Amino acid sequence: MVQPTSFVRPCLDVGRIIWKFIASGRNEGAEGFIRTEGLSKHLPAPLSVHVFRLVWRQLLFFGHNGLVWAALVLIFRTHLGWGSLMALPALAVIVLNGAWVAVLIGIIATRYRDIPPVTSSVVTLMFFMTPIVW
Repeated sequence: MVQPTSFVRPCLDVGRIIWKFIASGRNEGAEGFIRTEGLSKHLPAPLSVHVFRLVWRQLLFFGHNGLVWAALVLIFRTHLGWGSLMALPALAVIVLNGAWVAVLIGIIATRYRDIPPVTSSVVTLMFFMTPIVW
């Protein structure tokens, strides 16, 4: 069996972690307003609060997965340069994009209840089209 180099494994894992963050945001965004129906009827708060809760929960999962990635970087002794700090603005863009997509898909899924399974299937198909798999 060929041993992975010290650079390949952390790069592969960071791609999978970011994809999991994006995919979970899309899938849970489709069901976000449906799951919080009772809460939104009885709590006088804007609907964006539910989206922010969803994004915050996904960020927490991302942070926990980031700790695993940091451990892999230490184990494989991967050198990270100053360019790695560009991941922070990229994460901000992914979070903002995920928020508005969660609102859009959530609104559509509230009206058409078949959208969450369709969204899940499309996200799964998109995973196989990304370079993470290849």
